[in-house]
Amino acid sequence: MQQEVNEYIMELMPEVFASHPNLFQDKDTFTDYLEKQKYIREQNEIILTSISEKLIEKFGNKYTVEELFWMQKLFLLYPDETPVSLLKLSWDHVKFILNIFDAKERDFYIQECLANNWTLEELKEKFLLNLYPKYVYVKKKYVNKSFSKELFYDLLVFIW
Repeated sequence: MQQEVNEYIMELMPEVFASHPNLFQDKDTFTDYLEKQKYIREQNEIILTSISEKLIEKFGNKYTVEELFWMQKLFLLYPDETPVSLLKLSWDHVKFILNIFDAKERDFYIQECLANNWTLEELKEKFLLNLYPKYVYVKKKYVNKSFSKELFYDLLVFIW
């Protein structure tokens, strides 16, 4: 089914751009970065809305503008190939992880989710507790040291 959806989207693109011939025409006229970004977001919303309407007609309510936005973001972050480990997580996990700016941090949370079978709530909790920065700190501090009392107390603080 996914292949069919992909092919259908590729067929739709010329139609979408033909029905909106002025898309992105004014993007170079902005001098203010934030105004330009706002304009690009608005133009992107037009494209996603057009595609979403057609996909909903053909495949059902699964392809809302919001879901297409997340699919687009996934493609932009991983243009060559989506990591297999990411595909093992639920779509809600993926959407949360896509909001993480740093690629190494995203990879860390993906691996931890898989290794520890975290629910979405657990993932959010660990993220809000800054688990990745703490992990990096402990890893840098003790990279070539043997296990000691100091490490043990740091790890306790790290966990809590």
